[in-house]
Amino acid sequence: MFCSLSGKPTTNPVISPKSKRIFDRDTLLGYLKSNNNTDPITEESLTEEELIIVDTDPIPLVKHTTATSIPSLLSSLQNEWDALALEVFQLRKQLVTAKEELSVALYHHDAAVRVAAKAIRERDEARKGLQELAGNISNGDAVMPDAEKLEESAPEEETFESRIVSAQKELLQKHKSEKVKSKFDLNADIEIKEPEIIWTNEIKDSDIIDFERNETINRTLITLSNYVVLLVQNDDGKQIHQFDQINEPIVTTGWIKNVAYVVSESRILFENDNSAELKEIQTAKPHPSLPLLIIQTLEELRVYDVDKQKFVYTIPISFKQLDIHVDGDLLAGTNGHVIEIYNLSKGEKVLTLDLVPQDSNISQLQFGPNGYWLLASYGQHIAVVDLRKGTIANTIEVDGDVPIADFTVDPTSTLISVASASSIILFKYSKKARSWTRTNECSVSSILKAKFTSGSKIFVANDKSILQVSLAQ
Repeated sequence: MFCSLSGKPTTNPVISPKSKRIFDRDTLLGYLKSNNNTDPITEESLTEEELIIVDTDPIPLVKHTTATSIPSLLSSLQNEWDALALEVFQLRKQLVTAKEELSVALYHHDAAVRVAAKAIRERDEARKGLQELAGNISNGDAVMPDAEKLEESAPEEETFESRIVSAQKELLQKHKSEKVKSKFDLNADIEIKEPEIIWTNEIKDSDIIDFERNETINRTLITLSNYVVLLVQNDDGKQIHQFDQINEPIVTTGWIKNVAYVVSESRILFENDNSAELKEIQTAKPHPSLPLLIIQTLEELRVYDVDKQKFVYTIPISFKQLDIHVDGDLLAGTNGHVIEIYNLSKGEKVLTLDLVPQDSNISQLQFGPNGYWLLASYGQHIAVVDLRKGTIANTIEVDGDVPIADFTVDPTSTLISVASASSIILFKYSKKARSWTRTNECSVSSILKAKFTSGSKIFVANDKSILQVSLAQ
């Protein structure tokens, strides 16, 4: 009998029940030991106990006569050498292939590491830049990068960039010197008094849809559903001016240097009868100190100089919601759940914030008056983002299934008034706990908008009235 492994005669044959082949017992046991007890032919599991012993005649084996022949021995050696050479060739070929595959894998790995390192480096640089900007804003100790160079190299007529940088420095210094303190003890409850009606809409077939109050001159812009905007004196409710030839949906209203403006889908109208035209307007925000109106169209951001009565700057970005920082050089915008922050003077993106749930749609953005918070409302939540860290510091949640209609932050950034469909909810900030807590609530029907006009008063609008809500302790 011949062993199926060695091909040599055997005096101690066994049969594998798996492959039904004959093997030399010692040779097979050695193979099983080095190959995790698997059958050499079928590679099925095989143990020593399963082997079937074959009884043989004890007569000693006689060597084949050809094995003693020199030509036969040489032929056998030649065959063995050829088989060995073929096996070595195949092994070398497999080794070359393995080296090539390993080289490609290492190349891909190195490329992935470089890409990841570059992305991490860019993220860290952007975060560091934003932290520096937020640090400037919050403490006023540092100067905007290259601001002095911009001023020195500016031509006789200031560039847009130098105007923004100069205004930012002035606003930063102003906010640093005017440290606003809360009128309330934040460790005690704050009472919300009953709303007081200060103006009622008596125009037929129209509802209030928006308002903007100017506390400095004590006037309010009131937008109606029939494309009419009224300018009202708050003391007696007397109408001062009426924008009534708009004939298209009104996008927003506001004030620049105490001059009222109205923005529709294709026009910008001013109280002093100046006007400008621009297609597909989505929203607009005034600069905090300069006579500039930042206007968002479907495809780009345009800056209109009210004094020069012309557009002076363009950034190729598009947002559905945006806000301007209190110091005038940061702009935040969003089209869904991701917030992008731009440097207005340079038109460059400084940070991307992907912090709120991906299925969310941010409905309102507002920089906090303190300069280092950015608030974003989505659904029944308001995320308070710390710009110094680029993370969410707190999340405010309102009960119920109805989305937040509007929210407003007081000048000290310690109170947030949230307008739901039927109530005003007040939240206060605890520096010790570093969190917001709900402190009180007041029922107001059909709320559209709410706005802090001072540290102790909130103006509220529903479809028929403008109301004033006072806070007290």
